[in-house]
Amino acid sequence: MTGIVPITRNSLVTKYMDNIKNMKLAMTILARDEGDIIEHNIRFHAAAGVDKFVVTDNSSLDGTREILAELSKEFDIKIFDEPSLTIDQDRWVTRMANWLRENDDSDWVINNDADEFWLTDAEDLRKGILETVSSASSDVGVLTCRRQNMIASKETTAKQDYQFHQNNYAVIRNIDSDCNETAWSEKSGNIIIRKLPGKVITRLEGLKSIGMGNHGAAHLGSKAECRNIEIFHYPIRSFEQFEKKVVNYGSSLEKNERFSPAISSHLRHWYECYKAGTLREQYDLFVLPEQDLVDLQEKNILRNDFRIHECFARQHGLAA
Repeated sequence: MTGIVPITRNSLVTKYMDNIKNMKLAMTILARDEGDIIEHNIRFHAAAGVDKFVVTDNSSLDGTREILAELSKEFDIKIFDEPSLTIDQDRWVTRMANWLRENDDSDWVINNDADEFWLTDAEDLRKGILETVSSASSDVGVLTCRRQNMIASKETTAKQDYQFHQNNYAVIRNIDSDCNETAWSEKSGNIIIRKLPGKVITRLEGLKSIGMGNHGAAHLGSKAECRNIEIFHYPIRSFEQFEKKVVNYGSSLEKNERFSPAISSHLRHWYECYKAGTLREQYDLFVLPEQDLVDLQEKNILRNDFRIHECFARQHGLAA
């Protein structure tokens, strides 16, 4: 593009001071066959202070695209249709962020996945961001938020009325090796019952690119830890959802020549298990009997966390 004034750290500081009271928050989501959770995600974050959504639908076949179209009548949603089945997540998320910077007046963007829910102890997500920024360096452009896997028992997922937010066990520590639970390799251990790397919220001004998995960003501004926003991740829900995810991502990774075999190696392994007819055994390593989860809680590997479930219970007028 021509005629654009170069961005400097001084201009970032000035823009931040001018706009701090009127900050607009956007969210990007990359989705493929997330029909069981995408509407919950949009509604939850709209209620939590997100002003605009930019969603890339990657050739969904389960009704996700149609759900997004309906939601766009109620919420401010820009939808991109991505037909390529190569899971170039970093490029597609960066494209959404670039679109926001060039076509919208949003100031910050949460780089989200359909199975992640961002919760703050502030009034809303915008206030949570501003509280962190106000106590950090004035040129901060990237906030890192902690993330935790949320899992449920075999008994819970087997219920006819099971919903993802009933996953009320938060993983706070890697499973002990003496528990004899391995998800895909002895070296890596259980890929679900483990601590997770964080993900980022980025200021659009000064943003260069979003990294693979939304774990980092190239930015002109500085980085800071955001302690008042945390991410609840629901990677394992029903077996049908897990199988669909493995097939979609595994087949896409096979087509992507950019990525080394080390990228998403757990999904590659699960895809091989799917082709060998042993995927159910992998699922059973994550969805354990209730008593096993109680035992892991006593070992301080899991803890009960009902906050997201309580949010949905209040929303639907249910008993938490």
